[in-house]
Amino acid sequence: MSKKQLFVLIFLIALIIIFWSSSYFQDVFLNSVGAVEKYIQSHRAIGISVFIGLTALSAMLSPFSSVPLVPAAVLIWGTALTFLFLMTGWMLGGAAAYGIGRYLGFPIVSRIISSEKLDSWIHKIANQMEFYLVLLFRLATPSETGYIFGILRYHFWKYLLVTTLAELPYGIFIVYASEAFVNREKEIFFILAAIAVLMVGVLFYLFRKRLKQLTK
Repeated sequence: MSKKQLFVLIFLIALIIIFWSSSYFQDVFLNSVGAVEKYIQSHRAIGISVFIGLTALSAMLSPFSSVPLVPAAVLIWGTALTFLFLMTGWMLGGAAAYGIGRYLGFPIVSRIISSEKLDSWIHKIANQMEFYLVLLFRLATPSETGYIFGILRYHFWKYLLVTTLAELPYGIFIVYASEAFVNREKEIFFILAAIAVLMVGVLFYLFRKRLKQLTK
């Protein structure tokens, strides 16, 4: 986990603690969700499409995250449908990122992601495209790495399989952590958050270890 990701995580945890300790913020959140839910009940297709569209965008643009949207979605649709919509959005966003990388190439992608980051990712994976390493790479890095697979012309259906396997655990963690958040189940929330952080750290370690083995 990078320093930036660690800072964001600490910041989010601080906000969550403030939220739990303030009845005012909780009332504002519930009232806002209630207003959105009333609109969605009358415009169900629009509400689902907007949520899926925003989650797809989060899979293409690193500064934008779909995580803050999930607690409200859980209250409106429940865990099962929220997970389905979340995964659908992530898969569509991943496919779009792949297509942009494959058909528009490095010059266009470098306007979305810094060329330094692109060069670093491409250098790590370009000559080591075995399935296990690709899966570890996809698990240990942001979802926007879909651009890299397009640039490198990795097999599309294998990419979709890798993306599905990589996004499943994150989707499960985010949805159930969001459920614990809205229900104020603090112990469950922090256990899930700790497991997620540990998982990312272990996966990144395994990726680096496997990469070193292959490059010896």
